[in-house]
Amino acid sequence: MRSVLNRKVVIVGFAMFAIFFGAGNLIFPPHIGLQAGENWPIALVGLTIAGVSLPILAIVAVANAGSPERLFRPYARWFHPVFMATLLYTGSVATIIPRTGATAYESGVKVLLPGADDSVAEPVTIVVFFLIVAALALSKNKVIDRIGKYLTPALLVLLLIIVGLAVLRPMGTPEAGVADPFRTSFITSYQTGDVATGLLTGGIFIAALAAHGYSTPEARTKPLMAAAGVAFVGLFVVYGGLEYLGAQGSATYPADTDETVLLNGVVADLGGSLATVALAVAVLFATLTTAAGMATVIAEFTEGLTRGRLRFGVTIAITTVIFIVQALGGVSYIITFSTPFLLVFYPAMIVTVILGLLKPVIPNDGVWKGALLGALLLGLYDSVEFICAQMGSQLPGGIVRIHHMIPLAENGFGWILPALLGAFIGGLIWRICALPNAEEESEEAPDGAVAEPAKS
Repeated sequence: MRSVLNRKVVIVGFAMFAIFFGAGNLIFPPHIGLQAGENWPIALVGLTIAGVSLPILAIVAVANAGSPERLFRPYARWFHPVFMATLLYTGSVATIIPRTGATAYESGVKVLLPGADDSVAEPVTIVVFFLIVAALALSKNKVIDRIGKYLTPALLVLLLIIVGLAVLRPMGTPEAGVADPFRTSFITSYQTGDVATGLLTGGIFIAALAAHGYSTPEARTKPLMAAAGVAFVGLFVVYGGLEYLGAQGSATYPADTDETVLLNGVVADLGGSLATVALAVAVLFATLTTAAGMATVIAEFTEGLTRGRLRFGVTIAITTVIFIVQALGGVSYIITFSTPFLLVFYPAMIVTVILGLLKPVIPNDGVWKGALLGALLLGLYDSVEFICAQMGSQLPGGIVRIHHMIPLAENGFGWILPALLGAFIGGLIWRICALPNAEEESEEAPDGAVAEPAKS
């Protein structure tokens, strides 16, 4: 019997780490630490759950179901393609890819050219950045893969050095932070989008393990958990170290410091100009390859979805314009823009991960449908409340009071009880009405291919 943690499993574990690890996500852990201050260990728990554990468990949930399509099937046969389209168009096109361009300027070019005029340098950089992205996507060559093969390890080594310096040579003592560090950390971790990435790419790791000889679900269980452990350690060390570094900066930087400004600042304070320049170069190229990979996935998905009516090149042209327009708003704008979508969909994705992990003991599809409905309704409330706050208004007092009566609602977790009640009621209705489950229906069409969104 071969060892569970062998070379092939470790390779799959590093691939799992790489798909979640991206330059665009580096800005969030330091900001979480800055806001938490001396309470950074509590914030680290929230970051570990929402930003590290749940994304990895999403892959395990997919493996438990057999494929992403089968995981979503208890909701409805059409749910998986609709979910993926929603994620790619509202998430990747409107937020994640534009964020790579904005980050490339704010943590890359702006650092390398500190004297440049923002009013000129920013739009020029963003336009050129996304024209290069489009060219790389249209060329469909292996340049992106080759660059990414070396850039990800290089960026990882650089970050490990920075984390090591933060631990061995702290630049300051964390000060008092926000009153609710766990909630702030947990919800800020939504911005990574990694739970969605795990749900959509889980099939890739099933196929990878199968290619290494683990051909049955039973044979894949232990190797998958071992690979997940490798990914967990990598993400925890990098994200946790950056979060601690941000906490050290709470004595120097205001709590509302922009994410990219904070990342640039704490790295400069810790490692000097050499570290700052090295990080800027790595971030610049890493965001470029990430954006090109994601743009390719979106164009291929769109061409397949429209059955060739919207050609690959046309999609690249349309999305490039959207990327540029969104990126010109800057990282802070993109984060604010994406928050309403994340508040709606993230609780539903977390519920899906939990149900996927418990799939063998879930009695019927009514549990899935009810839990999803409960999570979506409360997520919708949180989203609307956020939009109202951004517009300087508020929801009617009666609705707010009812919402605050829900346990944990004021802490940002009001969706938990409705999801549990929805699961119970949905399961009961399903059982009383003797409704069929998706797996009990007539022979199903074969699962479609899973497109791989690049890491954010």
